[in-house]
Amino acid sequence: MNKKPVGKRHSPDAPPQHQARHLLERLARPVREVHMLKPDERRLAITVLLAALVPADHKVREVEIERLIDISVEHYRVPVTAIETLKDIAICKRFTVEELTQIALLVPEILNIRDRLQLIGLLWEIALCDRELHALEEEAIFVIADKLEVPRKITIEQQARAVGRR
Repeated sequence: MNKKPVGKRHSPDAPPQHQARHLLERLARPVREVHMLKPDERRLAITVLLAALVPADHKVREVEIERLIDISVEHYRVPVTAIETLKDIAICKRFTVEELTQIALLVPEILNIRDRLQLIGLLWEIALCDRELHALEEEAIFVIADKLEVPRKITIEQQARAVGRR
């Protein structure tokens, strides 16, 4: 029998959609032990939140994809090989509030509060880069901010800063 061994890691050469699906499956497991994620996987988990925001308004615009890529590379040093995976997540996957919550709950173990505040600002930048804020995008950011333990007042301040940078 040629069964695949249980627990075998997927090859980094796997197609991007397969890598995206694998990462999302790992992040969704009930027992999510952040300390078991490699540093690259931790950064990718953070950028999955950014990617999740792109289709929140049920539209995927090129400007949002471009901003996602810029932020992922500049702020989180996501390797170029993972960019296609992020794009696939942004284009192919619509996240439920429960899925966003599960992933967001990982972040406080990965980032300190200062970095979480910056992440919220980056989420606002993606939401506003197309010059419109949809109610679903706004709701998603507030859900994520709550799970990241970012005070609502600071979340609103980050929104105002992002609006000012447009």
